[in-house]
Amino acid sequence: PGGRATLPALADSMNPSIALVPGQASTDTAFAGIADQLDAVRHEVDLPIIELGPSAYRRTGEPLPDSVLEQLRGVDAIVMATPPNPGKEDSDIPPGLLEHGIVFALRSRLALSVNVRRFRGSGLQSGLDITVVRENSEGPYFSPGTVKDAGTPDEMATQDVVTTVSAVGRCLRHAFSLALEQHVPLVIAHKVRVLTASGAVWTSTAERLAAEFPGVSWSVENIDTCCGRVVADPAAYSVIAADNVFGDILADVVSARLDAGEYSVSAEYASYGLGPTLFEPMQDTYSSEAAHEAMRDRRL
Repeated sequence: PGGRATLPALADSMNPSIALVPGQASTDTAFAGIADQLDAVRHEVDLPIIELGPSAYRRTGEPLPDSVLEQLRGVDAIVMATPPNPGKEDSDIPPGLLEHGIVFALRSRLALSVNVRRFRGSGLQSGLDITVVRENSEGPYFSPGTVKDAGTPDEMATQDVVTTVSAVGRCLRHAFSLALEQHVPLVIAHKVRVLTASGAVWTSTAERLAAEFPGVSWSVENIDTCCGRVVADPAAYSVIAADNVFGDILADVVSARLDAGEYSVSAEYASYGLGPTLFEPMQDTYSSEAAHEAMRDRRL
């Protein structure tokens, strides 16, 4: 697709609609890699382009305008080419403004409560297959936090963590379902012996759901132990469920171990299927290319 497009009136078409969000790239090049596939379905699927990111923010003064949010609510799926976060050239945009104003806002306002990333190894990692199911709507990412006595020796920051049975239940139900479909065990990664309040919600919810999935073997591991074992023995894992922050970090560890950062699609599902699913073909995550660049920089 070239140039800037706006979402057509959905009432004018009975076709399913997939909103394309270029992210940091221009609308001319963001979806060049899937141009043939898009052309193949263009007559059967509406493919509006929605601009979000630094350029759109400078133009509108809003990370996620209400009008754009309403347009996105009306589509069947969203494909975000790249994370719409500021790059090195966007130092004029305060840190966190677009991350919270776009990425986290879409998750909360479209009720995208479950994030799923499946990593399949290739080459030397062939045969490895790990899915990370992450609770996507709670935790410190969604807490604005507070700072007291800023700029003084007594400066203190607090960041709340909210954990609810309903959100954890949605995440774990998805994870149990995947484990059942694949005939594999489920591991829940947390710090239940230290984070006793939130950990208790995860364990009690898992125990309740396990009764509905008697064919699934499940266990709880410390998140740090899990990350270490993923590096040392990735074949020990198939489906791992975790909270928002732990799952975010764990997905990068799995991505690095399986060398899968360039092709592991992220899918974010709306609560109870009420709303579009958001797909991210590319992740702002570890990749072999990034590792090679880091090694080169260290040598220099």
